[in-house]
Amino acid sequence: MHKDQNGSATGVTMAFLAIVIAVVALVLSWVAYNRTGQDLEDKINRQVNESSQQVEQGLDQGAQELDQGARNLEDGSDDARQDASDAIEPDEEASNPNTEDSTTTQ
Repeated sequence: MHKDQNGSATGVTMAFLAIVIAVVALVLSWVAYNRTGQDLEDKINRQVNESSQQVEQGLDQGAQELDQGARNLEDGSDDARQDASDAIEPDEEASNPNTEDSTTTQ
């Protein structure tokens, strides 16, 4: 061991002190990392769950709107068919020239 003028081993003491400070710094950084990582992990998990729920709600709503649109389309096409058939089929008296009016002379 090398001693200085006062008789103390400064080199060994300084090395030991540096190792202790490094270990304390390592422990503090490890604790801070674990604490921060855990908080971020919980926050990320919450945001992922919220986003998943919003996507599921959007898909459900979209499916309901598609079903409603299909029903409206079917109802509308039935009404359109009825309107078209009413427009195509004129009154029976006007469409059949062979029928005679009962008021005409025979």
